Amino acid sequence: MTSWSTSTKGAIESLTRTLALEYASQGIAFNVIHPPLTRTPSAAGFGIPPEMMADPESVGRGLANLIGKTNPVLTVGLVNSIQLWTAYHFRVQMGQMMAMLAHKARNNQNSQ
Repeated sequence: MTSWSTSTKGAIESLTRTLALEYASQGIAFNVIHPPLTRTPSAAGFGIPPEMMADPESVGRGLANLIGKTNPVLTVGLVNSIQLWTAYHFRVQMGQMMAMLAHKARNNQNSQ
């Protein structure tokens, strides 16, 4: 993930939280959804081991369950919430861990 995409995601989340506060009295909700990294063809090139990615059907069901929720930041399940909290509070360590796991997964793929 590049720094510009991280900055953009942070800006969108901040805008969502601000709009949610400003329009709450009018009954208007604003949400941003943080789905987990999901085992899909588009995520295959990330180099993250598939076992560390969420099942697409579970993610889809989790997203459907979020319809109508009013929290500004929505996640799919407890594990996703913990991952997001950890990423917020331990950014460097999470980045290092993900880079290490991706490197290991690429090495395993190349040796097969």
